[in-house]
Amino acid sequence: MSLPRSLTKSLRKGYAATRIGHTLVVHADAQVSTGVRVLAESLPPDPTADVVVADIPLRSPTQVWRRFASAVPRSPRPMRIVPGQEPFEASGELWPWLANEVGRVVIAPCGKVHYGRGWLFVHADARSGWVAFPPGGQPMWDGKRFPRPVWDTMELAQGRLVGPRCVAEPVPAGAWVRPDVDERLLAASRAMLTGMVPCLPQSPTIMLGAAGLPGIQLTDVVGYWSTLPRPIATAARFVRCGAVDQVGDEFFGRTLAEALGTEITCYTGIPAGSPVALDVITLRPDGSPGWRPFVQVVTHRPDGSAPLVRKWRAPLMGAVQTGPGVYSLGPGTVVEVIQAGLWIRPENFAADPAGVRTVPLNPERCLLVYQESDDGPAHLLRAVAEQLAERLDVATRSAARLVSSAELADGRPGHPLAEEPVQTDVMARPSVPPEAAEASGPDAGDGTELPWLSRMIDTIALPRVE
Repeated sequence: MSLPRSLTKSLRKGYAATRIGHTLVVHADAQVSTGVRVLAESLPPDPTADVVVADIPLRSPTQVWRRFASAVPRSPRPMRIVPGQEPFEASGELWPWLANEVGRVVIAPCGKVHYGRGWLFVHADARSGWVAFPPGGQPMWDGKRFPRPVWDTMELAQGRLVGPRCVAEPVPAGAWVRPDVDERLLAASRAMLTGMVPCLPQSPTIMLGAAGLPGIQLTDVVGYWSTLPRPIATAARFVRCGAVDQVGDEFFGRTLAEALGTEITCYTGIPAGSPVALDVITLRPDGSPGWRPFVQVVTHRPDGSAPLVRKWRAPLMGAVQTGPGVYSLGPGTVVEVIQAGLWIRPENFAADPAGVRTVPLNPERCLLVYQESDDGPAHLLRAVAEQLAERLDVATRSAARLVSSAELADGRPGHPLAEEPVQTDVMARPSVPPEAAEASGPDAGDGTELPWLSRMIDTIALPRVE
């Protein structure tokens, strides 16, 4: 049987090592292939090891790997091997042999490697992950994710049953607690959660349920959370992705905090983007993405007190912030970010008799609430709200509904926005350039505003957990 042409070529040639970004690419050709170059440029540095991209098939003959080893510079530091060509899985005997050949610790993937923008996730079964092979020593499991977050422990690495019909599945950002149903029903949700949700270095994200599928039990969520090491459980952030039985839509965070008996932090939608430019997208009941809520991260306490807003995004680029989540719209008028959308009110009207701040988020509707009072110019505030709507991003504007505080208190749904832009300029323009980054809450990253679709990473499909 003849060898494939790529392997025959590799056998005839020596290997070269090319520095690209934070990685060393070992390759047989005179130039690094475009795909491998893009991969190498996307990888972050490893503070404890040299990242080496192998631009050869992992299932190459020993002669090829011996040439590969000769091209790797000698160093006392461990070497992390990143596969650059398919297949992305190798036999178990390769890595101990390579560690002895290069005389250094080799950290290699045991299982299939899944690639994202700036991260790698190794998953196939309960024993899969990154494994460190010291020369002549015993291998040691080294997490499932690179870069490895502080919470990447075995408790968040293994898929397991957590209830009669509930599974906890490892995903790049943390864990997905979902119903145990036919795999074909999970494909769309899995692709979105693995390809969209960023992996945070300090906080695992626990995603609950799946849109359009049977709900999971609240008791199963509590049981799973209680098995996590205390520091990890405390740092976890929750995302509701589908139905959780015994938990109403409006009181998800509060009910979960009461069930867990502790303060918890929740996203108001599906987190997207990157750890330093985090965004949040609401999830409609059918599983499709909705609008970008202004309040993005909220802390709930088990005592039923009002939720604490931890992170938000500014309503406009370059808006001048006058208080936590409050921005100036001109003399005497401000807009405040609320869970349901935005509240346009007089600057000196801090009281909330209509309960505007406590209105829960609707994943399909962004409310633009303008304050209405006996002694206030409601018609002017409505005009401000209409003009503010014209300057929102397209996705938010398409979901927006205009409603007065009085209508909101009466439970009325509000009004669609006018088709034509309002011409009266009653709202002051920001005093900083529109190119300036949006302000955000104290829990924010760098606050850079980018369209959420441009920050979704490549869709990947992970295998069924075992």
